[in-house]
Amino acid sequence: MTREQAYLFRHTLLRDAAYDLQLPAERGMLHELAAEVLEIVHADELDVAASEIAEHLRISGRHPGREREYTVRGARHAHDNYNHDVAARLLKRQGEIGTPNEVVEAHQFLYGVLRGHFSDKRGARSQALALWRVGRRLGAPAVVSQALTLLAGLERGARARRLLRRSFVLAKRAQAWLPAALAVGNLGAGYAAEDEHWRARRLFMYSIRLHRRANNPVGVGFFLSSLGGSLRQLGDLAGAERTAAEGIAVLEELGAKRYLPTAYGHMATVLEKVGRFDEAEQILGKAEQLAVEIQLQHELWKLRVQRAKIALERGKPAEALALWRIVADMLVESGEADELEAARQNLQRAGARLRLLPPQAWA
Repeated sequence: MTREQAYLFRHTLLRDAAYDLQLPAERGMLHELAAEVLEIVHADELDVAASEIAEHLRISGRHPGREREYTVRGARHAHDNYNHDVAARLLKRQGEIGTPNEVVEAHQFLYGVLRGHFSDKRGARSQALALWRVGRRLGAPAVVSQALTLLAGLERGARARRLLRRSFVLAKRAQAWLPAALAVGNLGAGYAAEDEHWRARRLFMYSIRLHRRANNPVGVGFFLSSLGGSLRQLGDLAGAERTAAEGIAVLEELGAKRYLPTAYGHMATVLEKVGRFDEAEQILGKAEQLAVEIQLQHELWKLRVQRAKIALERGKPAEALALWRIVADMLVESGEADELEAARQNLQRAGARLRLLPPQAWA
């Protein structure tokens, strides 16, 4: 141990000991004072300091109303700026002390953080179930519908479809058009994953209409790009490119970073289909860069599978295998066994069709 390390170790011990020797009332007063100082210093940018202020107020225990206010502000700021560790911590606290609407928001946002950024399916499921319980307790069918849609996102096949149909019926009965639009759109995505693109096309179009009715342009843009992917599978390549481009334009104008990697991926499949591989690789590179920037792990591996398929189409099996190893490591690390097998089969089929790699190459 160096002198510097020894000093730091002793300094930490001394700091903790001094802190513990203070009377609880005195500690609470000091944390309250620290919160007040931060409010003064960051008066012009309170959202930036909100998480730190909320923590001091939590420890102080003297002003629960102010703690709740800064917890919500800090959680929203961290979530909007993709600071996922801070967002997860504050959203959990928001779920404990927030108003009913803030509790609903906390479970929704925390589900997205855990599923999309940490690949934590178990944690995401607990948030969806908590949201379902809140909706039932409040007698809010729209909230219950949203919870069922989130739960469906963790399932496959018939079970996912049952949850989404139930979600849609609840939302439509309550005339809650946004949850209804999400349920229908996700149902379409499920059919698209099973290559039932006629059904997917119809459901995507219905979802877009409902999103417009709910005045939710992000949903319009996202499901336009999804519709482009299904039109591509149905052979309408001109319509697919036009629709996917329209969806991307909407999302880019809104700055909807969370949804753009998926939209770029749909456009890349269209460009790949017509042999415009350079353009497809370029837009996939843009999508991957954005997914890395906002730590969108759940989308990142899908983009790399797409890149591997394009490498196969271009006669570059070694590049495809290198990308596959990266994908496999990601999915093994996150425990995504179903996704790992689906990605493997996808690339096996492509390699066999192009007579480039035998199935065992993807083991």
